[in-house]
Amino acid sequence: MMRLVLILSALHFVLMWIALLSGLSFMDMDGSEPTALPSAISSVASSCAFVLMQPGALLWTTWASHNLPDVFEWALTIINSLVWGAVLALVWTWLRRRNRPA
Repeated sequence: MMRLVLILSALHFVLMWIALLSGLSFMDMDGSEPTALPSAISSVASSCAFVLMQPGALLWTTWASHNLPDVFEWALTIINSLVWGAVLALVWTWLRRRNRPA
């Protein structure tokens, strides 16, 4: 079970960063058109990143980002991925046991 948690946590961490960086890379960053809407890819990727960063993003406040070192933000990001991995592993295990023939 612990191996499954670590695999799913690592997968979550990678997917979260891919979504976050994809959302940022497809935005209009040069500011040449301030009224331009973000691309569809940027919107979808940003929305996915927002969901994947929860509940850790809710805990990281503006006060924390100004008053705490970056190491705390990285620790919260890793803990967030571990929480996602643990919950997904529990759901996976529950579904496998439920669908197993009696």
